Amino acid sequence: MKKVTLSIRKPQWWTGDKYWGVISDTVMQLLYSRFGVIENYEVQCGWRLDSFLADDQLRRLALHTFNSTLPAIVQHVGELVIVGDGACPECGSNDRTDLTGQYTHDGECGGFNVLGWRCNNCQFETITN
Repeated sequence: MKKVTLSIRKPQWWTGDKYWGVISDTVMQLLYSRFGVIENYEVQCGWRLDSFLADDQLRRLALHTFNSTLPAIVQHVGELVIVGDGACPECGSNDRTDLTGQYTHDGECGGFNVLGWRCNNCQFETITN
């Protein structure tokens, strides 16, 4: 399985594309160095920051990243989501299981039809057939 690179998904409230990459990198570096996030650990894909950081940690992260501890900014920081660069369009994980259909037999060969896949991280499903 290919390793994923973690980043922060650009939120809807962020206007424009400019500088989001820098902000995402800054947040991820702080999460790695100060808040116990493990680099390239796929299980963390899809995690909202407020699901594992305390209020004071969110405030420190908001202060360092956005130079503000206004309640609205802290709330926005808490709503940020860690994503990977993998195949899952929802969380970015590569950890997935094939969804199979019935067994087919074609002459001497046989096998299960692969209908799609399910992300083992966020349970997102996609059907390809």
